[in-house]
Amino acid sequence: MDSYNSGDASRVAALYTDDAWYLSAHIEAHGRAAVRSYFERGIRAGGHINHIRVLDEQYDTRMAFVTATYEANNAGQLVNGRNVLVFRNVNGRWLIAAHTTVVAD
Repeated sequence: MDSYNSGDASRVAALYTDDAWYLSAHIEAHGRAAVRSYFERGIRAGGHINHIRVLDEQYDTRMAFVTATYEANNAGQLVNGRNVLVFRNVNGRWLIAAHTTVVAD
């Protein structure tokens, strides 16, 4: 959230694996470079994440998942959404391997 709100799409993308997926109703980004490009577009459009609330997290030594809700301003519109993130332990560092998001109706 801090990296996104400060406009640093590269720092956000560094949280993802090289082969990560980011999926939503309007984007299917595969790979860190595509994820970075997606976040760059959102930042340039004035996107801002107001808060994230973690609902659940589960993990073992190799994989983890987090479910969360969020509130953001996207292109001047307040939105509430839901996320599921799957993390993979890559050489001792937890990185996002899959991220799906939906905006609440």
